[in-house]
Amino acid sequence: MLVQHKEACGSILTFLVRLFDLDLLKKVPHEAAGYLSDTVGPRLGVLLRMTLAGVVGALPPAREEPLSDVLFATLQVCRFCVYFLL
Repeated sequence: MLVQHKEACGSILTFLVRLFDLDLLKKVPHEAAGYLSDTVGPRLGVLLRMTLAGVVGALPPAREEPLSDVLFATLQVCRFCVYFLL
């Protein structure tokens, strides 16, 4: 997730925000949402730590806004995964 090239980093962050879009997750078949939850769920802790590291200084300030979008989306998908698993 922490990529040196600004455009590549932006593309990856945009992909994550779209992947974790709750409105989209609610529209996909239940099996697809389950697959995402099973695949991404165990890795959310690492993703959150990397995102927080970027926000607190591992990346230049110009990249903080996209990181905040990813952080928000990741927290939402954490909540979704917990809800989905119950």
